[in-house]
Amino acid sequence: MANANRRGKNCLFTAETSFLSELILNSRAVDPQRLVRLPGQAGLKLREERLRDGLELSEAVVVDLNRTAEHLHLAPLAGQVSTTP
Repeated sequence: MANANRRGKNCLFTAETSFLSELILNSRAVDPQRLVRLPGQAGLKLREERLRDGLELSEAVVVDLNRTAEHLHLAPLAGQVSTTP
């Protein structure tokens, strides 16, 4: 019985948050040059981009990571490593 009650509350919560997010996203922007977003939306987009495209590391970071890997008896960064100054 408790699990059924919990599922019901989860459904209500999901429905309410979905309703609120749609309401917010369909609101008129104060600044027409900037989209209305939900908290965390930009971070999720950045995460997707980083997972898809990778992450650029400075040469100093690569050196430090490889030094730490060596200290821990792990393989250094391998493959196509692109560094930025």
